[in-house]
Amino acid sequence: MNVHSSNRTSVKPDLQITEVQVKNIETLMNNLASSLSSISSKQEENQKKMVQDDSLTEVKSLMNSLSSAVSALTAQLNDAVNKQDQKQTETERSLDSLKSTIQTDQQNKQRDFVNKQDQKQTETEQSLDSLKSSIQTDQQNKQRDFESLSSSLSVLKSSVSDLTSSVASLSSKQQTSEERVMNALKDLRSNTSDKTADVPVTCKSGWIPNKSSCFLFSSNKLNWTQAQDYCKTQGAFLLKIQDDDREWAFLNHHTIPTSYWVGLTDQTTGQWRWADDTPYTMNKESMAMEEEAGRPTWSRQIEFTLAGIGCAVGLGNIWRFPYLCYRSGGGAFLVPYLLMLVVLGIPLLHMELTLGQYLRRGPVLALTKACPLLKGVGMATVAISFIMCTYYNIIITWALYYMFSSFRSELLWENCNNTWNTANCTNSVTNSSSTSTASQQFFNFKVLERTSGVEETGTLRWELFLLLLLSWILVYLCIFKGVKSTGKVVYFTALFPYVILLALLINNVQLPGAIDGIRFFIIPEWDKLLNVEVWINAAAQIFNSIGIGFGSLMAMASYNNYNNNVLKDTLTISIINSLTSIFAGFVIFSAFGYMSHLQNVPVSEIAVDGPGLVFVVYPQAFVTMPVAPLWAFLFFFMLLCLGLDSQFAMVEVMVTSLLDSYSKPILKYLKRKEFLVLVVCSAAFLLGIPHVMQVGIYVFQLMDHYTAIVSIMFLAFFEVVGVCWIYGVNRLSSNLIEMTGKRPNIFFRICWWVICPVLITVILVFSVIQFKPARYEDYVYPPWAQAVGWLIALASIIWIPLAAVHTLWVLPGSFIQKLKKSITPFSLEEDSEILYYQHKGAIMEVIPNITIISSDKPPIQTYL
Repeated sequence: MNVHSSNRTSVKPDLQITEVQVKNIETLMNNLASSLSSISSKQEENQKKMVQDDSLTEVKSLMNSLSSAVSALTAQLNDAVNKQDQKQTETERSLDSLKSTIQTDQQNKQRDFVNKQDQKQTETEQSLDSLKSSIQTDQQNKQRDFESLSSSLSVLKSSVSDLTSSVASLSSKQQTSEERVMNALKDLRSNTSDKTADVPVTCKSGWIPNKSSCFLFSSNKLNWTQAQDYCKTQGAFLLKIQDDDREWAFLNHHTIPTSYWVGLTDQTTGQWRWADDTPYTMNKESMAMEEEAGRPTWSRQIEFTLAGIGCAVGLGNIWRFPYLCYRSGGGAFLVPYLLMLVVLGIPLLHMELTLGQYLRRGPVLALTKACPLLKGVGMATVAISFIMCTYYNIIITWALYYMFSSFRSELLWENCNNTWNTANCTNSVTNSSSTSTASQQFFNFKVLERTSGVEETGTLRWELFLLLLLSWILVYLCIFKGVKSTGKVVYFTALFPYVILLALLINNVQLPGAIDGIRFFIIPEWDKLLNVEVWINAAAQIFNSIGIGFGSLMAMASYNNYNNNVLKDTLTISIINSLTSIFAGFVIFSAFGYMSHLQNVPVSEIAVDGPGLVFVVYPQAFVTMPVAPLWAFLFFFMLLCLGLDSQFAMVEVMVTSLLDSYSKPILKYLKRKEFLVLVVCSAAFLLGIPHVMQVGIYVFQLMDHYTAIVSIMFLAFFEVVGVCWIYGVNRLSSNLIEMTGKRPNIFFRICWWVICPVLITVILVFSVIQFKPARYEDYVYPPWAQAVGWLIALASIIWIPLAAVHTLWVLPGSFIQKLKKSITPFSLEEDSEILYYQHKGAIMEVIPNITIISSDKPPIQTYL
């Protein structure tokens, strides 16, 4: 068909050209004829005038020959036109023949298709008929079986009815027989009781005779089923004491303690001891559970470990440590970093977890018990946690914005062809202040729409406002049930970031230039170890990374089981935190090496820290990676998980501390803990609204600088001094013995007593000396903004002196007596242990430096 169409279109243009030529020739012939007629007229005139007959004859001859030539040409043209008409006719006949052939073929195919459909329909109908017959047959068989079963059931019912009547008759006969037997036994007992009353009972060793039976008092702690099984193994029965006064007298007579346990008072040594000077491990877990029924504990201990890892491992591990390591000597920085981990991070974390688990309180009441004068330190931890959670959630908001923006085939920060880009936008990283990358402009002009400075507030960013609300909803849903809900969430939020980090590292190391970036990260510069600032930075990084002084881990440890192994959790959390920082360094710098290779610039021009790393530089690296939107989504989802874990911990500090101090009024008005969590989250959300305005980035940087850098160092200093020196290393060691039965080794005691207080003092002094005012990139905050920053810092620190003054004010006695009592642990609740033993039904008698505890009133004389 296509061939015929091609032939037809090739003939028709030739035919049209020939007709045109014929028309042109006819026109030419007409013109020529008119010219000839004109010439003829002129010749006739000339003929009259001219005499020469020969010339006229020649002209006529010429005209005749010309006329014959024109006639011949006209005949040829007519023949050509006839031939073209004949060819066109043949082509049309061929097309008609082809059409009829196609129509015939279509009719045949349609006929075959109809026949096949009819055949298939016939086969289907036959199959359906066969299936119907099978179903009917099956139904008939089942109906037959059902009728058979019904008849069998009727027979069974009648049999059961007969059996029931037989059982009733038998039961009546048995009851009559039992009554006869019991009456006979009573008669027999009454006849033999007088005869056997004076017969002595022989019992096995350890069994106590009473009347005609033998009794065994077991000291094993068994439940009812276990005790019953144990009695069966002894060939005895478990005794249930009813209202028989003689049985109660026998029980009381043989369960009165025959000895008393004696220990030196807690005020003097901080440790209970037996009379032979051996340590006594006192399990106060039951006391704590009875004192505060309803205080939850972690469902599994692994949940606390994961929550602690999530609290310690945060965004600082991703955007702070790698840059600090590269700037402080590369691989050489690991020497001071790991050393500070051993002598500072692990001991202080061990201290906080021990205090929280032993006292089973949040940081406010725990530090109040440890050192009443410094109870403001605990209050400051709550204040600083509340301030931080108001602006920390904005990082989660940015991560959500980037995560949702990654659901595109092309990333929004991929090029400079967007409405928010300016003329100085570039796709390569440079040190020039006159240009900025596409990712920089996306963050500054699209996400933040930032103003020129803190002086210009701008308008509310509604997209960020809604995402901030979403982030707080996520936080609330994860923690509103307390440790019971948080413990389930951390299985995912604490572990999944490691899956993403591993995937990113595997992807990055396959990119060109990645090895150069890793080499830049780990190659040691040993000469930098001679710089004191490197060692101070290592100590500060360990301190801030683990979260010493924030009170978060202390609050979470208060929900541990009393006898939990604190040291195991300490080592797990601190070591995994540091390994994560090192691992993140490989991930970050492998991407830096890849960007350095692509843009042909040194790694030093790309490496940055802070929000600029995760929201500007690293997103720029995704642009040229394969499957860029997927890697971008995974990266920002990882930031979301890390941020949520840290946010859980900070909110938990506030909730735990409020419930510890004001549980009765709070539960009276709010009824449930879930409403308290809602109030805390709502208040933090409202105070976080300034961060989602166009001026928000400047507010964020100002609060972070004066809270996370200034306030926390003062707070940590007072906490370490109060616990290590005032509460005391000996008392802390005895707490561990009571909980775990093991005394901390000499290394921890030396660190608590000397190394940790000295190092934290050095860090504080160095931080004050090297303090620099807040700034954001090239923007310098005006003096009034710096003053606001100091007020933010003061909002948390001010609680330390205020609470100290309040403690001295409420204590009785002279100033020296008040001061002495304010640095005495538990002095604000000196009767707490007496109340505990009275609650347990015991008496506690205080003799100088001696305490005697018994479940009965002590005798007049006690031999020690």
